[in-house]
Amino acid sequence: MGATPSSHEHIEKYKYAEKKMPYRSEKLIISKSEKKTLDQWIESSLEAKDVENDKEEWSPTEKPVKVIFDTDIGTDVDDALALLFLLHLPKSEVELMGVTTVYGHTNLRAKVASAILDAYQENSGSDSQIPVFAGEGIPIGTHRPVWHTGTEGVGLFDLKQIDEMKLVDPGLPKDRYKAAKFIVETVNEHPGDIVLIGLGALTNIAIALKMDPNLPKLVKRFTYMGMGHRLKESQSSLYPFQSPDSTYAPGNVYVNYPNHNLSSDTMAAVRAFQSDMTTYVVNDAVTNKLWFNGPACKQLCKSRFPPENKVVGNLLGNWLYYRTSIFFKEVDGTCPHDALAVSEAIFPHRFVKYARGHLMVHEWAGFTSFVLDPKGPHRIGVSVDRDGFLDFLKEKLLLNNIADEDPKDGESKDGDVEAPSDEVKTLKEIKPETVVEVEEKDQSENVRSDD
Repeated sequence: MGATPSSHEHIEKYKYAEKKMPYRSEKLIISKSEKKTLDQWIESSLEAKDVENDKEEWSPTEKPVKVIFDTDIGTDVDDALALLFLLHLPKSEVELMGVTTVYGHTNLRAKVASAILDAYQENSGSDSQIPVFAGEGIPIGTHRPVWHTGTEGVGLFDLKQIDEMKLVDPGLPKDRYKAAKFIVETVNEHPGDIVLIGLGALTNIAIALKMDPNLPKLVKRFTYMGMGHRLKESQSSLYPFQSPDSTYAPGNVYVNYPNHNLSSDTMAAVRAFQSDMTTYVVNDAVTNKLWFNGPACKQLCKSRFPPENKVVGNLLGNWLYYRTSIFFKEVDGTCPHDALAVSEAIFPHRFVKYARGHLMVHEWAGFTSFVLDPKGPHRIGVSVDRDGFLDFLKEKLLLNNIADEDPKDGESKDGDVEAPSDEVKTLKEIKPETVVEVEEKDQSENVRSDD
């Protein structure tokens, strides 16, 4: 194993750090070294004899899949939905080894995850505790400041508690790399059996790879929720433009927009995808086909049992109210990006079809380029069984107790989004955005938190 980083040693000098611009306004930059690698991939792709898209089929697991859940839980509610979904899967199918949190206020995120797990374990009567580790909150390298909505923890804790949870991070605790250490130790204890699930920035996983360069050979697979849609227009003359409607073919370079997870820590993503772990990318092209709303969504918001559903229902209700308030129109549901990623981590190919090849994360902004290759380590989502997955998700979230009609007896009617009864003032008091960023002049110590 490699040495454990100290202080902020994980932070790299990011060459695009000064290139500040709003998210999604970036334009593609391909460096000379990146072009050289892409050209090699193109040559390999053209020489390949079998370049058909995903022909692999899902088959039931013979033993429980051991997973590590790395997450930025607490902002968008999809992480909480994903964790609830995972907890409700049969123990014969999955074993949750632990939860690690990443990005920004990781201690607060860990408290959110723990609230869900504690409620679940209270109901299950299990004596074994699922460990939760607050991981690294400061990115390795990105041009973007760390972004929070300010709703993190709302619905579970009061504002004073939330502020106290923020104070202890992202400071300099002695065990700031404990999440990465946990990943390394767990994978080494179970070589070939651990599936890493990444649902946020890849900071913890990149640090773990630095600690143990042999990790990619020991991980069963890595399933990641990330990668934007294909570019709608050409942004480079280096390769022929491939429109979003074109099918994957050998020798072409398919460029995709950045998405939040990748660009939250661009250099961590670069390192993770350079490692050549067997990787499944559950991307926006498939997750954006999904929408969790209607009776099942309302039922979860109002749920009081089991206890873990009550916790996640509170988070979901607050999230929908927050989104409704900032968009000035009803938001009656949410996209379960991360739940689909969890499903595919445990049951690969069950609901998503993939293209296999090589995926490059560009150092600028988290753009990605994909080249088809049947021997490549990366699979990216191409299509999804939308209805099949949503039915499966609702079944597991609500434990088969799905209402056929809208809630009644004073509950919200169609077209209404009710404010959670005890949280209206709380949501009005918070600011819509929280920024935590590393000062460029002194990356080793100075951290600014604007709450």
